[in-house]
Amino acid sequence: MGYESRRDGDGGVKKKKEKKQPSMFMPVIMGIALVTMLVVFLIKRGRSSRGSCQWDSANRKATCQGKLLSVLPDDINEAVITLHMGTQLDKSENMLTELKKENFTRYPMLAELSLIKCGIEEIHASAFSELPALRRLDLRHNRIQVLNEHTFRGVRTLEYLYLSNNPITALTDYTFRGLTINKLHLENNPALTEISSRAFSGSSIDELCLNRCSLSSLHVDTFDPLEESLDRLEITHNMQPLKLTDGIFDGLKLDELILDGNGFTTTDFFSGLQAKEIELDDNNFDEFECDKCEGLKDTVRLSLTRCGLDRLEADDFDDFDNLEELDLEGNDLVTISTEIFEDLPHLRILDLADNDLEGFA
Repeated sequence: MGYESRRDGDGGVKKKKEKKQPSMFMPVIMGIALVTMLVVFLIKRGRSSRGSCQWDSANRKATCQGKLLSVLPDDINEAVITLHMGTQLDKSENMLTELKKENFTRYPMLAELSLIKCGIEEIHASAFSELPALRRLDLRHNRIQVLNEHTFRGVRTLEYLYLSNNPITALTDYTFRGLTINKLHLENNPALTEISSRAFSGSSIDELCLNRCSLSSLHVDTFDPLEESLDRLEITHNMQPLKLTDGIFDGLKLDELILDGNGFTTTDFFSGLQAKEIELDDNNFDEFECDKCEGLKDTVRLSLTRCGLDRLEADDFDDFDNLEELDLEGNDLVTISTEIFEDLPHLRILDLADNDLEGFA
């Protein structure tokens, strides 16, 4: 009955406990627990692949949250007008990889689409053509490398297009053809080395930002297609010295031109330009010779901060008849000729902070 007996040397009988067989109960329980945990994990993962969308019925806005999403969540209301998926503060990105027009056929009223940090690598031809009301498209912080004439085909209503923080290498012919855009932002794209002379052909753009790209030069007729529409042009902090050909701005009538931090040493490219405000901060001018500034008579603001200027000549600002604000902060100026100001009767603001001024001559 659980014991076995044996005789000892004195003929007595000793009882010894019988060895128990290992119980199978605990391994079974552990196995069931592991299987249960695995099932729960898979269920949660399955749910996360669809994501979770918060629905604001008053504004018809869907904000979708989830990690490693490979598809658009299936709980997006078809009446959605605004769809936000991902933010630039997300620590991990989604995995949409590619966009096709089939992704959006269920949302004909969508006007604002934000797909930030979604792992997008490829945009198929006419991907957004099923969105006839789309006005705002935000594709920042993705992995898009190629844009061509088919990428935005069929999007006639687009007003705001954000393509910053992508490894885009080039803007090819007719990339933006057919678009009428208020703002086109291509910032922090260090792989962008080339813009075709016909990239903007057939488009209308009011504001264009090309910051922190790696352009070595731009074709002289790059901005020709935008003569009638472009109001604000920003090309700043290029990753290498940028060469602009004489006449590249010929015909442009801008409210604002910002060319900070591009390694410019001359202003020969101003030929034929008209602009209300011009900013040339953080360039490498020793002196400001503006021999081709005859079109800048209506410029009201000129900023030349931190440009290494060590002298100014009496005739440097002859063409700036209506200049109201001149910013020369952070240069190496020692003396300034008072004759400069005789040709600037409308000057109201003059900033000479952080120079080495000893006086006026």
